[in-house]
Amino acid sequence: MRLGFLLVLLLSSCSANASEHEATLNRYAQIVADGGELTEVLTHSALAQAQASRQLMEELGYTQRGRAQFEIWSVSSGMASGCLDLTGVAVMDDQGAFVSLGQRRSSFTATFTRESLISEFEVSQEGC
Repeated sequence: MRLGFLLVLLLSSCSANASEHEATLNRYAQIVADGGELTEVLTHSALAQAQASRQLMEELGYTQRGRAQFEIWSVSSGMASGCLDLTGVAVMDDQGAFVSLGQRRSSFTATFTRESLISEFEVSQEGC
């Protein structure tokens, strides 16, 4: 009986982490789409990478329309992995021409702090 209770407790805590991580990733996608404050959801290397990407987009005169979507496949020890879907995102140059994004769906891995901020974010070359 005790083992069953522990299993339910363990599974419910994993589910809570997964939904918390998914909410953070979706908030990240919305902040990027809106040009909002990255420090609301990012820290450490993930923040530095996102700031560098944002600066490069600005320097090139690129704008983003639409929002990325995340599908989480697994969660363990403050990490989540899954699929980053950019099919709903368009990037345009300063003349209004579409810029090719290459692969539209790629695997990702994200590491989270205890405060549910994304501290590391990696996108692989693998499709999903």
